[in-house]
This record gives sequence, C-alpha cells and structure tokens, in this order.
Amino acid sequence: MDRAFAAEWNGLEPGRRRQIRRLVRIGQAQENRLDARLACAFAAYQRSRSWYRWFWLWLVPLAVAGVIVGLGTHPIVLGVVLGSVVSAVMVRRNFRRVDAVNADLLNGT
Repeated sequence: MDRAFAAEWNGLEPGRRRQIRRLVRIGQAQENRLDARLACAFAAYQRSRSWYRWFWLWLVPLAVAGVIVGLGTHPIVLGVVLGSVVSAVMVRRNFRRVDAVNADLLNGT
C-alpha cells in the first residue's frame, strides 16, 4: 500500500471520501482533477486487495448457494440475490474502468 496515498486519503473529510468511493463504484467521473487522482489511487488499492483478486472464486459459490436458497424460500429472496450478484460484478467492472472514465480530468482537457 502506498503510505502517501493512505495519509492523503485519511486526511480527507469523511463526506468527501464517501463521495469519491461512490462515484468510483457507480462508474462516474469525478468533479475535479484532485478527486480523479484520488479515485484512481483508491481503485488501484482496491484492485490489489484479496477480495478483488479472488472475486470469481467466492462470488460463484455464493451466487449458486443464494439462488438455491432463493428458489426454496421466496421469489423476492431470489431477486435480492441476483441483484446483489449483478451489483458486485458492476462494482468490480467499474474499479477497472476508473482510469478511462477520469481520463479527461487527469489529462487536463
């Protein structure tokens, strides 16, 4: 982990950190160059973590187990499970896309 990034990230106010994290997770561009730089560093940090590296290894069994439980209980449970799986896949996709989404801000155009 980059200690300079960690110090800068922890020095931000919680609301601003939350906004950067949310925009990264939903795949939207940041508001300014500093936020875009922090968002790219945050996404790079998340991509280096074990939950990201082993994503498909833990998601598939949990999704299968959730679908089996959902089929046995109620259709709403099945919908919640499928929605959670899709959300997790989209968040992982957006962690990879953050550099492209913020390219205009990072390049200064």
